Amino acid sequence: MSTRSCIMLKVRKEDFGKKEKFDTNLTKVVEWYYGGKKEDEVSEDVELNTKYIGVYCHSDGYPSWNGRVLKENYNTYDKAKNLILGGDIFFIDTDKIRHYANRGCEEWKYIKPTQADTQKGVYSNIDCEYVYLFDEERGGWVYKSAYNGKGGFKAY
Repeated sequence: MSTRSCIMLKVRKEDFGKKEKFDTNLTKVVEWYYGGKKEDEVSEDVELNTKYIGVYCHSDGYPSWNGRVLKENYNTYDKAKNLILGGDIFFIDTDKIRHYANRGCEEWKYIKPTQADTQKGVYSNIDCEYVYLFDEERGGWVYKSAYNGKGGFKAY
Protein backbone atom coordinates (compact mmCIF):
# COMPACT_ATOMS: atom_id res chain seq x y z
CA MET A 1 0.00 0.00 0.00
CA SER A 2 1.22 3.46 -0.81
CA THR A 3 1.60 6.18 1.75
CA ARG A 4 -0.23 9.08 0.15
CA SER A 5 0.38 12.73 0.88
CA CYS A 6 -0.81 16.21 0.05
CA ILE A 7 1.83 18.76 -0.90
CA MET A 8 0.69 22.36 -0.41
CA LEU A 9 2.00 25.88 -0.78
CA LYS A 10 0.93 29.05 0.98
CA VAL A 11 0.67 31.47 -1.94
CA ARG A 12 2.37 34.85 -1.66
CA LYS A 13 -0.05 37.78 -1.77
CA GLU A 14 1.84 39.29 -4.70
CA ASP A 15 1.16 36.11 -6.71
CA PHE A 16 -2.65 36.40 -6.39
CA GLY A 17 -4.24 36.76 -9.81
CA LYS A 18 -1.15 35.59 -11.71
CA LYS A 19 -1.40 32.77 -14.23
CA GLU A 20 1.53 30.39 -14.10
CA LYS A 21 2.40 27.06 -15.70
CA PHE A 22 4.68 24.19 -14.75
CA ASP A 23 8.18 24.78 -16.11
CA THR A 24 9.95 21.59 -17.21
CA ASN A 25 13.24 23.50 -17.18
CA LEU A 26 13.02 23.89 -13.39
CA THR A 27 12.15 20.30 -12.49
CA LYS A 28 13.42 17.10 -14.13
CA VAL A 29 10.48 14.92 -15.14
CA VAL A 30 10.55 11.16 -15.60
CA GLU A 31 8.30 10.05 -18.42
CA TRP A 32 5.98 7.09 -18.13
CA TYR A 33 7.03 3.94 -19.92
CA TYR A 34 3.84 3.67 -21.93
CA GLY A 35 1.80 6.31 -23.69
CA GLY A 36 3.74 9.15 -22.15
CA LYS A 37 3.18 12.78 -23.00
CA LYS A 38 5.28 15.81 -22.31
CA GLU A 39 4.21 17.80 -19.26
CA ASP A 40 3.52 20.89 -21.31
CA GLU A 41 1.12 18.95 -23.55
CA VAL A 42 -1.16 18.21 -20.58
CA SER A 43 -0.63 20.85 -17.90
CA GLU A 44 -2.27 24.22 -18.30
CA ASP A 45 -1.95 27.66 -16.82
CA VAL A 46 -3.05 27.86 -13.20
CA GLU A 47 -4.47 31.13 -11.94
CA LEU A 48 -3.34 31.61 -8.37
CA ASN A 49 -6.44 33.02 -6.73
CA THR A 50 -6.51 31.46 -3.25
CA LYS A 51 -4.28 31.39 -0.18
CA TYR A 52 -3.32 27.73 -0.62
CA ILE A 53 -2.67 25.43 -3.56
CA GLY A 54 -1.87 21.73 -3.38
CA VAL A 55 -1.58 18.38 -5.11
CA TYR A 56 -1.93 14.70 -4.33
CA CYS A 57 1.24 12.57 -4.20
CA HIS A 58 0.68 8.82 -4.45
CA SER A 59 3.95 7.27 -3.24
CA ASP A 60 6.31 7.43 -0.27
CA GLY A 61 4.41 10.14 1.61
CA TYR A 62 6.01 9.53 4.99
CA PRO A 63 8.26 12.23 6.48
CA SER A 64 11.46 10.18 6.15
CA TRP A 65 11.04 10.15 2.35
CA ASN A 66 8.76 12.81 0.82
CA GLY A 67 9.37 15.14 3.74
CA ARG A 68 13.12 14.82 3.41
CA VAL A 69 13.07 15.12 -0.40
CA LEU A 70 10.89 18.23 -0.23
CA LYS A 71 13.10 19.86 2.40
CA GLU A 72 16.36 19.08 0.63
CA ASN A 73 15.36 19.60 -3.02
CA TYR A 74 12.25 21.79 -3.24
CA ASN A 75 13.37 24.17 -0.52
CA THR A 76 12.46 27.54 -2.01
CA TYR A 77 9.10 29.11 -2.72
CA ASP A 78 9.64 28.98 -6.49
CA LYS A 79 10.73 25.31 -6.50
CA ALA A 80 7.78 24.30 -4.30
CA LYS A 81 5.37 26.30 -6.46
CA ASN A 82 6.68 24.77 -9.69
CA LEU A 83 6.39 21.26 -8.27
CA ILE A 84 2.70 21.89 -7.47
CA LEU A 85 1.93 23.64 -10.77
CA GLY A 86 2.60 20.33 -12.56
CA GLY A 87 -0.48 18.75 -10.98
CA ASP A 88 -0.89 15.49 -9.09
CA ILE A 89 2.25 13.43 -8.57
CA PHE A 90 3.00 9.72 -8.64
CA PHE A 91 6.38 10.07 -6.92
CA ILE A 92 9.15 12.53 -6.17
CA ASP A 93 12.82 11.74 -5.84
CA THR A 94 15.90 13.76 -5.01
CA ASP A 95 16.55 14.63 -8.64
CA LYS A 96 13.34 13.85 -10.54
CA ILE A 97 9.57 13.72 -10.41
CA ARG A 98 6.83 11.75 -12.11
CA HIS A 99 3.64 13.79 -12.52
CA TYR A 100 0.44 12.13 -13.65
CA ALA A 101 0.31 14.86 -16.32
CA ASN A 102 2.77 13.01 -18.52
CA ARG A 103 0.87 9.71 -18.39
CA GLY A 104 -0.93 9.13 -21.66
CA CYS A 105 -4.43 8.61 -20.27
CA GLU A 106 -4.72 11.66 -17.98
CA GLU A 107 -6.84 14.79 -18.39
CA TRP A 108 -5.76 18.04 -16.76
CA LYS A 109 -9.18 18.71 -15.24
CA TYR A 110 -8.73 15.65 -12.99
CA ILE A 111 -5.12 16.18 -11.92
CA LYS A 112 -4.78 19.95 -11.73
CA PRO A 113 -3.80 21.54 -8.40
CA THR A 114 -6.51 22.06 -5.78
CA GLN A 115 -6.97 25.60 -4.49
CA ALA A 116 -8.68 26.88 -1.33
CA ASP A 117 -8.50 29.73 1.15
CA THR A 118 -7.85 27.33 4.03
CA GLN A 119 -5.30 24.56 4.43
CA LYS A 120 -7.97 22.02 5.26
CA GLY A 121 -9.92 23.13 2.19
CA VAL A 122 -7.05 21.78 0.10
CA TYR A 123 -6.17 18.55 1.88
CA SER A 124 -9.68 17.49 2.90
CA ASN A 125 -10.36 16.89 -0.81
CA ILE A 126 -7.24 14.73 -1.17
CA ASP A 127 -6.99 11.20 0.26
CA CYS A 128 -3.72 11.34 2.17
CA GLU A 129 -1.94 10.25 5.34
CA TYR A 130 0.47 13.20 5.54
CA VAL A 131 0.16 16.87 4.67
CA TYR A 132 3.21 18.95 3.70
CA LEU A 133 3.02 22.73 3.59
CA PHE A 134 5.60 25.15 2.24
CA ASP A 135 5.04 28.34 4.22
CA GLU A 136 7.70 31.05 4.04
CA GLU A 137 6.42 32.59 7.29
CA ARG A 138 7.18 29.29 9.07
CA GLY A 139 10.62 29.01 7.46
CA GLY A 140 9.82 26.49 4.72
CA TRP A 141 8.38 22.98 4.88
CA VAL A 142 6.25 21.79 7.78
CA TYR A 143 4.18 18.61 8.00
CA LYS A 144 1.46 16.84 9.95
CA SER A 145 -0.63 13.71 9.94
CA ALA A 146 -3.84 14.23 7.98
CA TYR A 147 -5.70 11.98 10.42
CA ASN A 148 -4.71 13.82 13.60
CA GLY A 149 -7.22 16.68 13.59
CA LYS A 150 -5.85 18.16 16.82
CA GLY A 151 -2.18 18.05 15.89
CA GLY A 152 -0.55 21.08 14.34
CA PHE A 153 2.19 21.28 11.78
CA LYS A 154 5.71 20.31 12.82
CA ALA A 155 8.91 21.80 11.47
CA TYR A 156 11.75 19.54 10.33
